[in-house]
Amino acid sequence: MRTLFDEFKAGGGLTTIVPGQPDDLLLVAYSFEPRSLAVVECLSDSYEANLGVIYNNQEIVSIENGGPPISSYDELRFGIAARCREVRQAQGSLVRPGVQLETFTKIFTRRGFDRESVRSITLDATSFNRETLLMLLGIIEFAFPKARIRVFYVSPVTYGDWLSAGFKQVRNVIGLAGLQIPGRKTLLVLLYGFEHQRALKAIEEYEPAKVLLGFGGTPTEIEFLKRNLEELDKVQKKLVLSQQEVMEFEFRADSIAHCAKQLEEVIRRELDSYNVVMAPMSTKLSTIATYVVARKHPQIQVAYCVPGEYNTQSYSDGTKSVFTEELTLS
Repeated sequence: MRTLFDEFKAGGGLTTIVPGQPDDLLLVAYSFEPRSLAVVECLSDSYEANLGVIYNNQEIVSIENGGPPISSYDELRFGIAARCREVRQAQGSLVRPGVQLETFTKIFTRRGFDRESVRSITLDATSFNRETLLMLLGIIEFAFPKARIRVFYVSPVTYGDWLSAGFKQVRNVIGLAGLQIPGRKTLLVLLYGFEHQRALKAIEEYEPAKVLLGFGGTPTEIEFLKRNLEELDKVQKKLVLSQQEVMEFEFRADSIAHCAKQLEEVIRRELDSYNVVMAPMSTKLSTIATYVVARKHPQIQVAYCVPGEYNTQSYSDGTKSVFTEELTLS
């Protein structure tokens, strides 16, 4: 469900999943984007959670590495603490995915926080990087199979002139390595967003026999559509020059359920012919949809292109809309 940010707050904000009962777990991420603090503004006066977890990548919080002032992290921490009976920090790393896995595992395996007791989880997907978000979903599905999961996401008013630059590597997401059958050709499914360099890097890395190039025809904000088309054109031209076999398809970037259904329809007919690799590069909602489809078809491999640099000074600006959606994993 999409609601304008100010209307969402005026309507009472984010309440607990089960009325009158605290959520068991509230998951948020701190980032260089100002909208990572938006969840604090959106929590209703009555909202309460037993445990709040604030995730950050150690490369982001560090002021020495060009991160934002630590006071903004404190603002998020104090805001979450006001609504949660306990708050824990989970610090990971952009460049070392094993650290991400370890930090969540330590928190989720603590005494008194088990598969039976956790029944309601609110996940603010706004500021998680895609790899961490995908990995976190896998941990939640394994650790808390009976939990109701609600996704919360805030879209910005604008994005910066550039979002990321350069590359460190293209790697499999932990827990979503898939199954590569010897002798089969590779099919790369790209859920395209704004960053044509990352898309081209993934194509270069996997050298696929075929590319399914997905376009988010229904973006989170209609203002993003023109830019998305302009960036998509750059990838299309490159693929034409390389004589790459390409099939284009459209997906809804503003809905987990609708996007997952569209991906399922496109990919299902290819599974018996190709080793399928999916690379989500669009919205966080479509990234979650990628996880849903990959878990349904565990032979699918999910890839993440690690950028060399983020535009930490002007990645995005403002808060435009709030998206809430309940998620079924198991």
